[in-house]
Amino acid sequence: IGMGALTNLDERAAAIRALGAIGDPRATLAILRLLHDPSVRTDVVQALGKIADPRAASDLVATIGDPDETYRQAVVLALRLIGAPAAPALVHALTSPNVVERRVAAEALKTAHLPTLIQPLSAALGDRDSLVRKAAAEALGWRGSTGSIPPLLSAFNDPDWRAVDAAIGSLSEIGPAAIGALLATFSDAQPVHSL
Repeated sequence: IGMGALTNLDERAAAIRALGAIGDPRATLAILRLLHDPSVRTDVVQALGKIADPRAASDLVATIGDPDETYRQAVVLALRLIGAPAAPALVHALTSPNVVERRVAAEALKTAHLPTLIQPLSAALGDRDSLVRKAAAEALGWRGSTGSIPPLLSAFNDPDWRAVDAAIGSLSEIGPAAIGALLATFSDAQPVHSL
């Protein structure tokens, strides 16, 4: 029985969820055909995340600008579960003219932890949208990501406290490797004298 043969909405949704729970990539293409069906699209995204087949990444990224917040969060989770194979499409989305797409792409990259993402995420620290900058700062922090230290330090000058706070959190995730650079930020500063 193909997915299109099931006519009852509950049956189709149940079949999609079951295929996701099984997690076999052989179901990916059949499930992907239903990605734009509004009656089951969230079930589709959740199933694709559980299967974590890289073939679904570009189709999922193409939907990150959706106006439905719940759906977008399901897409973020699915892309995170797919992992590194989703990164190239997400990096491309970081430069989208659509601010929602840029935000969601940066959010989805938070758990990728790939050295190749340091440059595009660093560039996103200069985005005109503060939530994109915040998400990019969060995505730059993981143990051993020493290449992220200079751009995160520059984020201390961000006008939005959320981006600054995210940079602080990411530097703490990087850990002891960030200590020298952090100390250097104030070692040449003039002492403040209290009156």
